[in-house]
Amino acid sequence: TREKIVQYVPYLHTHIYSNGKYDVTGHGTSVAGTIAGNKRRDSDSWKINHWQGPQTGVAKGARLSVFDIEIFSFCLLGVCIQLLTPPSDIRNIFKQCNGVCHISSASWGYAGAASNSYRKNERQADIYAQDNDEFLFVRAAGNYGLGWGHIDSNHTVSGTNKNGISVGSSQNTADSKFVKTMEGKDYVSFFSSRGPSHDGRIFPTLMAPGDAVRSAKAGEQCGTRKFRGTSMSTPVVSGTAAIVRQYFEDGFYPSGFRKPVDGFRPSASLVKAVLVNGAQDLLGVDNLDYGITKSMPYDIHQGFGRVSLMDSLHLRGENDDRLSGVSVFDRIQLDSTGDAHEVTFEVRSCPSSPVSSMFSATVVWSDPAAAIGCIQCLVNDLDMSVTVNDSDLYHPNGMAVRDSVNNIERVRLPDGAASEGDFITVRVSAHNVIKSQNFSLVVSGCVSHIEDPQLPPSPTRRVMVAKEQTEDNDNVNMVVRYKTEIGKRHIENLAIDGQIRKDFPRLHIASLKMRRGEIHKLIEDPDIASFEEDHIFRIPIIEEEENNNDDMEETFRRLSSEEEVIPYGIKMVQADPGSGGLAQGNHPVKICVVDTGYGLGHPDLPGEGSGISSTSTREGNAMIDGHGHGTHCAGTIGAIGNNGRGVVGVNPNPGKFSFHIAKGLSDEG
Repeated sequence: TREKIVQYVPYLHTHIYSNGKYDVTGHGTSVAGTIAGNKRRDSDSWKINHWQGPQTGVAKGARLSVFDIEIFSFCLLGVCIQLLTPPSDIRNIFKQCNGVCHISSASWGYAGAASNSYRKNERQADIYAQDNDEFLFVRAAGNYGLGWGHIDSNHTVSGTNKNGISVGSSQNTADSKFVKTMEGKDYVSFFSSRGPSHDGRIFPTLMAPGDAVRSAKAGEQCGTRKFRGTSMSTPVVSGTAAIVRQYFEDGFYPSGFRKPVDGFRPSASLVKAVLVNGAQDLLGVDNLDYGITKSMPYDIHQGFGRVSLMDSLHLRGENDDRLSGVSVFDRIQLDSTGDAHEVTFEVRSCPSSPVSSMFSATVVWSDPAAAIGCIQCLVNDLDMSVTVNDSDLYHPNGMAVRDSVNNIERVRLPDGAASEGDFITVRVSAHNVIKSQNFSLVVSGCVSHIEDPQLPPSPTRRVMVAKEQTEDNDNVNMVVRYKTEIGKRHIENLAIDGQIRKDFPRLHIASLKMRRGEIHKLIEDPDIASFEEDHIFRIPIIEEEENNNDDMEETFRRLSSEEEVIPYGIKMVQADPGSGGLAQGNHPVKICVVDTGYGLGHPDLPGEGSGISSTSTREGNAMIDGHGHGTHCAGTIGAIGNNGRGVVGVNPNPGKFSFHIAKGLSDEG
């Protein structure tokens, strides 16, 4: 204990305990053991067998500062209950270490409604992270994934501060003694809380084993026990983060072996970027008797995936074949909007697998704290993009356009995207910043960093996903909720020409056009409750091959003939009634389509008399579609079946549903 515990702070510690044990439930002891447990040196005082394992934590050489927030606990008839109460200002926990602690592991959080919102604690944690750039707050995502009456319960994650890590639970290796139905390490635990955050950020951040985790047992010397929960997965990530930090401080970078002269103190954003960059994809959620839910990277179940040090940092002789090309860039500063930083790499041979599937780039920055209850919580908006041979462009986080929500952005090249000798350029730019912003970048794969690249002649750049819409970098439309009339006057002062565009006094909401460079005034104004950008929604422009006139003529021929086509997608979702797939229900439903309108009178769509209703807006009559996009979408949903023409919709029987059409987009899209 003297070697491990460097500080103990009994905050409001008023235990009622049994059997002389302060940690009645053993929760805190288990968490501490997972982070830094180390077996006793006296090998005769304990035994190792296949059930107990090596009895060591993730970072067995680490030391702990303990802040005890338990204020009440008791055991009755074998059932133990704890009440945890953190201080009202969470920074009081962090400050106890006087700058010595670099990682805070919190296996507790909120439960219930709005647990995923940006609260006072989230703001406090982000402020502290901004002031202490080496400090990383690791927090449990929660155990409400199977709750609120149904499986895969979204918006249940807690601990949504921007500059920390929220940890969800993945399963452990299959263990029939604990859970007979466990699928294994590539699956999310059924109980793990789901994202996203209230403002749409990717949560949980990372996953780690939290199912059947064996660790230290309170009150029993060298004893162990198993727990399950994100409380158990959180210390796994905390211990792993400690190892990442030691890797850089001891000088393992860039050689892959200890070289003290290369050592440096990494920022928390670099440690976080390393873990995100090497995280591994999970396959699905094991919902026990409810079956498997498929999961993909960046979704509400797994976020950026499961931590894996072997896929994150290079150790010479251990993973040379895939990670000898790791490059890190820490505390790179962008001073103002429009600034950018580029790094270029050359792809080299990789003996174990295709090089393109090995390439991963991740940027993380410590974002300024946002307003409590923010709807758009990102303050400084940076963008990362990756190009291959200055031609093919890739956006982060599986998105079709730039990410304007998250302060974690990752690009992984798909198979075949690059080959030996190709050049890959990673660009990080300041799309909109209120002040200078540092970032950390990690790039891994079978690539070599080129200091002064001589790129081949650039062909026409191809955007590999939907084109990003052009945005005005000078002016921006905002919707602001103000607390007082003073706040409203402040809004008027910020508005261009001093004019509020629309005012809703009963709601204390106003819309205005203002300069982007003055957004920070909204953040700092105590009379402003919240704000968000007033987006103009447009139909994404997708690059397509030139239309083939013969195909177009064939389409019109089918529409006017007695031939009906079942689209490929209908069969893929098993919605074709003739294929034995899913059947429509017995009760009619209303399907609302908000788009460019509806082609009323189209021979293959439900018409008047089918129960169709509409809402016309300032964009025009909802029953007139001058663009065609809305009619196309409606056709996919409900084109009439068995009428001998056109196509078959997912819901081909107009007697089973009816449309409500709202014209939310203009005829120009």
